[in-house]
Amino acid sequence: MDLPARLIDEVVSGNCIAFIGAGFTAPAVPQWRSLLAELADAELGDPAIARGVHAMIEGGSSRDLGAAAQTLRDSLGEERFFAI
Repeated sequence: MDLPARLIDEVVSGNCIAFIGAGFTAPAVPQWRSLLAELADAELGDPAIARGVHAMIEGGSSRDLGAAAQTLRDSLGEERFFAI
């Protein structure tokens, strides 16, 4: 498999988090909530969006966590998120 150079650069820089397969919002991954909260706090420039993301995280369902992740992706921009 040929990996995009951008992905390799991000992995080497320590800026890459891998989500493999379906079910990344599963309760078996408790760090997922922490990651979403940290991204909302550190990366979002709009406090209202950050509060919305935190409200979704507190909802706690897979749907809520998926919505929080999508909101972060939409807010931070496509260039910050890519898949291979």
